Amino acid sequence: MKVGDVVLMRLSTGSGGTAKRRPILIVAELPGVYPAFLVCGISSKVDRIADDWDIVIGTDQDDLATTGLKITSVIRPSWLASIPRSSRLDHLGSVRDTTITLVRERIASALANTPFTDNP
Repeated sequence: MKVGDVVLMRLSTGSGGTAKRRPILIVAELPGVYPAFLVCGISSKVDRIADDWDIVIGTDQDDLATTGLKITSVIRPSWLASIPRSSRLDHLGSVRDTTITLVRERIASALANTPFTDNP
């Protein structure tokens, strides 16, 4: 697995419900004694989008095909987690280089508490 990959991982719901396989995006490889991935959540709830923050994928068929997702979805930079690189992940596909760059810029901008630019 590598940065930009869309993978499935068993995750519990926010309300503590049953764990389900959900799509996540690998945003970065984290170094350290316990190597990990920084991942970002992907949701199919495109009716709940934070403008200039969340990133919709799948609005054109080429983009949708490369991710392996079945329907238009939204990358949520606010939903971050660190998972061990040894986690069981099922590869679906990958996002375009421009998409992973945009996700990383938005996260970095939020961490630096500086404004970010609009979509390219």
